[in-house]
Amino acid sequence: MKGDDPWIGRTYHLPSGTRYNSEKSHLFIVLTEPRVEKGDANKVLLVSVSSRLKSDKTCLLKPGAHPFIKYQSYVIYERMEICSIDFLEGQSRDENMSARLMERICRGVFDSPLSQARFETFYKASLS
Repeated sequence: MKGDDPWIGRTYHLPSGTRYNSEKSHLFIVLTEPRVEKGDANKVLLVSVSSRLKSDKTCLLKPGAHPFIKYQSYVIYERMEICSIDFLEGQSRDENMSARLMERICRGVFDSPLSQARFETFYKASLS
């Protein structure tokens, strides 16, 4: 995978384990191109995926939607985060999400009842 391709749709396995299972990671999806956030350049909006946390059914992902997704999974909009691309460039990258699937995932930023206003604002600003 090239480093100069668009950021939207990139996926990363980021550490999300507990003290009991520090090796655990989750799939995170990049929703925006890098932009300046509060004076800090090169930030993107990320969202994670979980097969266990089912509190938000805005965007359901079926097994095989991405090679890492083996079970019915959910996009977890309540846990979106703004992240530095410097951090991501040192993480384990996986295959990109398809453009069609990204349309559904990105629409959920505004459709999810659990999406926080500051992330909606960051996403909306990235569109201009």
